[in-house]
Amino acid sequence: MLIAEDVMNLHVEASRGHVESLLVLINYLADATSLRDYYTLLLGNISRDLVSDLQLTLPEQDTINKPDSTELITAVLDRWERLTNLPAVTHSEEIALHSVDGFISVLEMEYFKIRFAGMLRPSVVAHPETGEPINDPIRDSATANITPDFVDWFTMDVERRIAAYTDTESYQGESFNLLNYQPGQQYKPHYDAFLGHSRGVQSILQDGGQRVKTAICYLNSVENGGETHFSRLNIKLPAKAGQMIYFSNVDESHKLLNNSYHAGLPVQEGDKWILTKWIRENKTRYGSLVYRK
Repeated sequence: MLIAEDVMNLHVEASRGHVESLLVLINYLADATSLRDYYTLLLGNISRDLVSDLQLTLPEQDTINKPDSTELITAVLDRWERLTNLPAVTHSEEIALHSVDGFISVLEMEYFKIRFAGMLRPSVVAHPETGEPINDPIRDSATANITPDFVDWFTMDVERRIAAYTDTESYQGESFNLLNYQPGQQYKPHYDAFLGHSRGVQSILQDGGQRVKTAICYLNSVENGGETHFSRLNIKLPAKAGQMIYFSNVDESHKLLNNSYHAGLPVQEGDKWILTKWIRENKTRYGSLVYRK
């Protein structure tokens, strides 16, 4: 939950040239052009290249009056309230599959790609017996695991918004995965829930228990292919820039939902960028480190 004190702290740091604080305020002020222009101008004085990379537009004026604090606080808090109450479309009640348009802003989409793309490594899966990460042809994308060392305001803000829609707590989440799929790459049909009773699965479950829900944020639209396919429900959801989808992997008694079986279909043209958040039934190690309250 964002409060007025947070907004003023961001303003103070932004006025000192703190780039992340500037970007956070610019992002929150998407609907308040005059306020947004003030911080965009400050950012442009630091790095015009970053303004361009994030698809921002510099104002024509060379100087803009300092924002009124009351107006600033109201604009930011109103934006936060809207972002956590966007309409959700239901695609399947059985697995609580929903989509939310406009969940991720253009600035956020570009920010995550620029900030974490350098951390991409070949994607892995958990070994069914040992639980250790291994390469497997079922999944041939590239992944950046955003561990607590790299968490910033943007990651925590999106995590809190996901928690609001999924009716969970932020501390139940695993770390974000930023994924990139090149043409021909895919994630073959699979469950996100952990199956079986092997030593590896039992070891994995010690960190927060079962994966109860999944959230996927699309950071770009895919020209051809790359849909998220729930084959047993005959539902294909195209990768749509700014949209989040979320669904349940197990029912209230933690029994597997068979129809949560899904795939990331091969990308045919262009590439595909997504943020994935897996949510456990209890607090995770990641959640304990990032959300200590």
